[in-house]
Amino acid sequence: KFDSDHHLFAILNMMNFDEAVTENPRAGDVETWEFLNLTGVAHPMHVHLLDFLVLNRTRFRDFQGSDPTYVPGGVANYILDRRNGTLKVLSASLDATASGTRPPQANEMGPKDVVHAAPWTVTRVVMQWPTNEIFFGPYVYHCHILDHEDNDMMRPLELRPPLPPDTLWTGFDRIDNTWS
Repeated sequence: KFDSDHHLFAILNMMNFDEAVTENPRAGDVETWEFLNLTGVAHPMHVHLLDFLVLNRTRFRDFQGSDPTYVPGGVANYILDRRNGTLKVLSASLDATASGTRPPQANEMGPKDVVHAAPWTVTRVVMQWPTNEIFFGPYVYHCHILDHEDNDMMRPLELRPPLPPDTLWTGFDRIDNTWS
């Protein structure tokens, strides 16, 4: 049990819908997103504006598929580390065995706009943002379970114009502590 508040909302990135935009892709960018499902139920995740490809799913450490009430140790450690401000590299919480990562299922091999974020897993997708300027502006990504959508499991994003040619851009990944 991680929280004494029994009136929890379904949220993404520990943020409510009306908080500031944190995803600001640029037109033409290719991004890999990781949906971390820290719960024992599946979430059908949907990103507005584009289709994406499912890369894989990796279970959290100490996964016990036969007991749906068991919280894997990797999930518990990840949540506690995040709460304490001591978040480690994500791979430290994941199952590093050969059976820990699975490729997309046969029905997921083509473009998708919804992905099944399985319980206790990290689901990875890759996408390229459109370049036509008619698409620049605000959109959302969210869980497609209606009760979750209605209870703030939705976040805004904003597609920005591309950078001018020959522009160098760097970004810092706060989870992996790396520059890109």
